[in-house]
Amino acid sequence: MDHDRPPPSVIIGPSAIKVLGEVMLGAVVGTACVYVFILIFGFIANPWLLAHALTIVEWVVAFFACFGVIGVIVARTCRRPRVEIGPDGFVCQGISGFRTRRWSDVEGNFVVGRSDLFRPMVSYRLTDDAFKALAPKRRAATAAVKKDDEAIIFCAELEIGARELAEMLNRWKNEAAGAVEAPK
Repeated sequence: MDHDRPPPSVIIGPSAIKVLGEVMLGAVVGTACVYVFILIFGFIANPWLLAHALTIVEWVVAFFACFGVIGVIVARTCRRPRVEIGPDGFVCQGISGFRTRRWSDVEGNFVVGRSDLFRPMVSYRLTDDAFKALAPKRRAATAAVKKDDEAIIFCAELEIGARELAEMLNRWKNEAAGAVEAPK
């Protein structure tokens, strides 16, 4: 038994606790935004909002609580979001879709960045050929952000952190490049 060989693939799945934490953070921020909206527009435009503020906020909290329960159930049963890493490349599976990338599609290293103030992400640069192979609609959306960068933005919900994910992806990519160069 050879302990130096990597496994055929690795799946980094969601952490139910982290998913619940992200949803609850969104619930607090969302509820605060609704409350501020009620206060501002209640005084300016419609006093009905002020009269029913408690009921509206209760409904918003109930909505976010249901959303949180559904998020945890989806994370536990569907194992999404997740990243599957293998010798040929990796697959990012979000809640509603997936993206497959071969190691040869990625130029340079995977790096850790921030999608906003709190949420870490792992970004990478596509090769020119991989960028040109994108569908025109997807290419236009990617070009609006930065010419040929993509990112794994759901790192905050995964079992491991963004830094560990970037290190793991770099290790697998380098091992795949070494395996391709070795037979020559």
